[in-house]
Amino acid sequence: METKRGPAWRTGDALRHVLMPLGGLGAGSIGLSGTGELREWAIFNRPGHLSLVKNTYFALWAKAEGSEPIYRVLQKHTTDCPYIRMGNLHLHEVEDVRFCGQYPVAALEYLDGELPVRASMQCSSPCIPLNVEDSSLPAVLFHVRLRNPGSHAVDVSLLASLLNAVGYDGQGEIYWNILDGARGNVIHFVRRPAYAALNATSTQLPPDAPYYGTLALAVLHPEVTYRTRCLFPPDSYLARFMETGRLANEEDETPCGSGVTPSGMIAAHLRLEPGEEKSVRALIAWHFPNRVAYWQSSRARIGNRYAVRFSDALDVAEYVAENLEPLSRGTEAFRSALFGSTLPVSVLDAASSQIVIPRSSTCFWTEEGVFAGFEGSRSAEGSCPLSCTHVWNYEQTLAHLFPELARNMRETDLGVQTGDDGLVRHRLILPLSAPRGYGPALDGQLGTILKTYREYLLQGDRRFLRRHWATLQRVMGYVFERWDPERLGIIDDVPQPNTYDLALRGINSFTGTLYLAALRAMEQMARRLGHEAEAARYRETFLRGAEELDRRTFNGEFYVQRCTPSGGDRLQYGPGCLADQLIGQWWANILGLGHLLPAGHVRSALESVYRHNFRCMEGFRHTQRVFAEGSEWGVVNCAWPNGGRPEEPMHYCHEVWTGVEYAFAALLIQEGLVAEGLKVVAAVRQRHDGTRRNPWNDCEAGSYYVRSMSSWSLITALQGFTCDMGAAEVRFSPRASREDFRSFFSTATAWGTFSQRLTGGEWVYAIEVARGSLSIRTLYLDLPPEAGSLQARLGGARVAVEPPSGESAVRFRETCIVEAGAPLQVTARRTSDRENRRHNGEDH
Repeated sequence: METKRGPAWRTGDALRHVLMPLGGLGAGSIGLSGTGELREWAIFNRPGHLSLVKNTYFALWAKAEGSEPIYRVLQKHTTDCPYIRMGNLHLHEVEDVRFCGQYPVAALEYLDGELPVRASMQCSSPCIPLNVEDSSLPAVLFHVRLRNPGSHAVDVSLLASLLNAVGYDGQGEIYWNILDGARGNVIHFVRRPAYAALNATSTQLPPDAPYYGTLALAVLHPEVTYRTRCLFPPDSYLARFMETGRLANEEDETPCGSGVTPSGMIAAHLRLEPGEEKSVRALIAWHFPNRVAYWQSSRARIGNRYAVRFSDALDVAEYVAENLEPLSRGTEAFRSALFGSTLPVSVLDAASSQIVIPRSSTCFWTEEGVFAGFEGSRSAEGSCPLSCTHVWNYEQTLAHLFPELARNMRETDLGVQTGDDGLVRHRLILPLSAPRGYGPALDGQLGTILKTYREYLLQGDRRFLRRHWATLQRVMGYVFERWDPERLGIIDDVPQPNTYDLALRGINSFTGTLYLAALRAMEQMARRLGHEAEAARYRETFLRGAEELDRRTFNGEFYVQRCTPSGGDRLQYGPGCLADQLIGQWWANILGLGHLLPAGHVRSALESVYRHNFRCMEGFRHTQRVFAEGSEWGVVNCAWPNGGRPEEPMHYCHEVWTGVEYAFAALLIQEGLVAEGLKVVAAVRQRHDGTRRNPWNDCEAGSYYVRSMSSWSLITALQGFTCDMGAAEVRFSPRASREDFRSFFSTATAWGTFSQRLTGGEWVYAIEVARGSLSIRTLYLDLPPEAGSLQARLGGARVAVEPPSGESAVRFRETCIVEAGAPLQVTARRTSDRENRRHNGEDH
């Protein structure tokens, strides 16, 4: 896999902390390390940062004609030991590994001078935007490619080994075949037309036991040998395989005793002639239906949605095997569209890496259909349960790639979490039938409005808006009653609980701009539903508040907090420069709401944060958690360039949060400070280069932290993308590489690529849909001011457009339906200088 700017392979020290979680949306995951090990088995319904299912690996046996066989485990252990010791056998690993990760796909190249074949593996889990069903499969796919570069034929066997981990809690150590929770574990061999599989089960665990379930290892190859019961020591059966390259086809279905569990093995056999290349596909599937809310005193069973769809792991494997080609094509199409972009590598890295979060142990999808998430994942439990509104305020990834799940969360927010008084409880209790708890978070309350409007814009479904309008009115009504009873458009001397785990007091632009953005969103939603009088009232409140917030909090350089005498400055930021001071403007730009505050002041404030908060951490005095250090650069949450730091300042002020950094960088780009925004992104990704931190794990209060999904806004910021699918309006206005731009785009109805290119005297714009359909009546583009004529084609056929009117809009006389195979192309021809002179009467 390569980007347009060259290979993205990691080697040596850059592999040290690499671990890419692979799995389905809300279905658990298995981590693929940079050296080829399968680690972090988070498939047992809780995080498993330290879990390791031993005896589960791939190995290669190869024998060239006239030579001795060579056996290698397809991984490189992180210690200096060149082999795995199993019984009296030394199982040699490959000499070296190269890793390339372009989520959702990872590629490994195995380097070993003694192997007579070249081996590589591609690993993925189906990940297809807008296709939630196929992107939530509890499975990991492996595609091993083998090539014979030599002059003699080579016989090859690919060995796949799986431990029966049924009964494992995902936390304790499994010592060879010793598993405390195992009860009558057994492995069955299954042969189907398309694959052969090992089905790992328990004969004694009751079906409602917390760790009851099944595992399956399937190999999609016509010629295999197998063994279903491998116990310690492995000398006899592995020695035979190392000599002959074959297993004995021994199927022992005798259940093991308590505390003991077997491994099973399948070997695929093939012969490679000189210069020939072949491949073998395999998969691991899991099915553990009995998820419990272990973080609640009730420990209520909430289950897994995938268990409603599939009966066991073998059922999952059957579905994947039957649909392997479309699953693989769809996943590769997404990877190709995303990474075939002209966007900077650091932006693609930031945006793609956080797609792991809804597919990691941070998120899950319950049996009753609730998609939910912690803030992050600790080693053995989720952190800060559950679906915290103020942390999920920063999420943009799920909404743009899997909007069905974002709407699922809105249904919970508005249909369950919102009380009759309009209070949105900021944390979720499961199951939904349980009594509600938790109080308000002002930023989360306002964010609920913003997220609902976002879901509408991406989908365009007025029924969704109409169904929730009364609740949204109550949500804003609660804001008025509790925080702004006079509807002045500002929030002042009243506690404002928020994501910094404190209550701000006094007028400030952090909660203030979120409030202004929410007022604008309510205004726009009211207009969409024909409630003009209400829209006007929201507009009036917004205008009052915007003027007052700017007047009272802009200090001539940036926006500050005006602490109140009654509240004091304890746990406040006062005259500090907060990185998040314009978070509401970030939201407003995403939603196409325009400026909330004067554009010049907004730019000045952003330049101030860049100047004062974005810094090298060398010599920085950390008083809280350390997420950047030494020569690394980061955006500190708050700085006090003019003094006035409270004796006991706000929580986390000295910390560096990637979720805030990504949002700040995106806002810089949105406001035209593109170079500065890209420098911030590059600094974040340099900290996550694999040598010191995992490129696929941004930490805050736990790993795979939800706030980091703000990174998707970097893509929409650089492409200048907004949409209103209810009005069939789409806008692209690239802020980089304008004359040769290409990037992935998505709405809730379609995804694909957008491109624009200057060729000769013509600007050519193209929208290509890979999945779904995109209805466009008005397309806003970065049209040249000298455009003399517009032409449009849909699937090659001319479509009528209105004549250019001097604005950036291409208005179609009839709505264009853009679908796969029928791209929309708009060509804008420049008016030549001679034509301009003739038009102006200057050419005689």
